Amino acid sequence: MIAKSGEYVVKSINADDLERAIDIWSMSFGFYDRVRWRTFFETYLNERFGVYHDDYLVSIAGIIHFEMWLGDKLVPCGGISAVSCDPAFRRQGLIRECLRACLQSLYDKRVPVSTLWPFSYPFYQRLGYEVSDFKYTLEANLSTLPDSGDSTMFRKLALDDFEQIAKLHDLWIAASNMSLRRSKHQWIRLVNNPQRETSIYASDKGYMLWNTRSPKERTLEVVEFAYLNHQAFLDGLSLVRRMDDLNFDKVEITLPSPEPVTAFGMTDPQMKFVYKPGVMARVVHTQALLETFGLQDTAGAFKIEDPLSISPSHKSAEGCPVFTPGRLIQTMVGINNSAEAQQITEPTLLDVVAYKKPFCVEFF
Repeated sequence: MIAKSGEYVVKSINADDLERAIDIWSMSFGFYDRVRWRTFFETYLNERFGVYHDDYLVSIAGIIHFEMWLGDKLVPCGGISAVSCDPAFRRQGLIRECLRACLQSLYDKRVPVSTLWPFSYPFYQRLGYEVSDFKYTLEANLSTLPDSGDSTMFRKLALDDFEQIAKLHDLWIAASNMSLRRSKHQWIRLVNNPQRETSIYASDKGYMLWNTRSPKERTLEVVEFAYLNHQAFLDGLSLVRRMDDLNFDKVEITLPSPEPVTAFGMTDPQMKFVYKPGVMARVVHTQALLETFGLQDTAGAFKIEDPLSISPSHKSAEGCPVFTPGRLIQTMVGINNSAEAQQITEPTLLDVVAYKKPFCVEFF
């Protein structure tokens, strides 16, 4: 696939440009482990597109193919990753062209949805993406955590034993919209993150991934806390609570909702919840998305205004609802409170999978 734009050319990146790609990534992300970047290029990225200036690679975007939970269905998803540009060529719209190439490739494959973790939410909103899930970070003194579970239900696992919790992870994410299935390669990358000191604790009904090298002094970071029932949640909290006997005073835990903690009714001392936007998403192939839920014939007409001109409208008609590609996803998962959403009367489109809360834990 080659598209020309002035003196620039957008095309697939091959292994001959690997070292140049690593140069760009290292400068952009401040991470200089070339071996790890090489593994990322060769193992994790399924597709890679670059902008070339006189055969010189200057901008990059990659795609990782996932399956995503939407309602009770696993839907193909293109995760955009490793988006970067040589500093000398920035502010010329080159990242936009890389994104367009990625989305066109996904469209050609009839992939319904694309997601990404943004360096700037407003930047990607201008390209049609919208925030599609939110999360809460609990910040608390360890001594204030409830201790009403059985911490002995958890056992520490070696990092190489992550496959013992992979099934728990699959069951856990099935409870949320926007959650992405994690491959074996992605598990390996997660537990061997060189910027963390990772520990795995697991029970029969839950697991936790800890970072004991948090940038915040004497703070235990619970990177991932998966639980299949409330008792596993209580057991995990009790285990975390006991870490105040060691070299930690505080904890940070990422949760899809504050309710499991606020339900304890504690008012003193107060805990702090930080509400954060998460992954961004947009429709890619409109018809494929509707076909996934059997809505291709029953959904009413709507128009998509796509700034990248990838995603088509559906039975577009005068006076029909108008969405950006990201607003359509927000509408389906039930977090679109915009004015246009209030005008929708078509029940097969509005909140079609909103019975599950959006929550994405997969970073890519």
